[in-house]
Amino acid sequence: MAIVNLSEEIIQKYATIKVGLEKKGQRLDDFDLLITSTAMSDSLVLLTRNIKHFSRIKDLGLVRK
Repeated sequence: MAIVNLSEEIIQKYATIKVGLEKKGQRLDDFDLLITSTAMSDSLVLLTRNIKHFSRIKDLGLVRK
């Protein structure tokens, strides 16, 4: 497992996703947003049991665990 440092790109992605969801009247927990923005910034696929929760995020690669 690798440790990923927060970068300006991750923070920008976080803010963009959060604002986009809020405009749609949707919400995602801050830690889930951080996980999502990190995965997207590094072009990673997210392995999760919570497909329904993360499926609101366009362009996020998801794999059901």
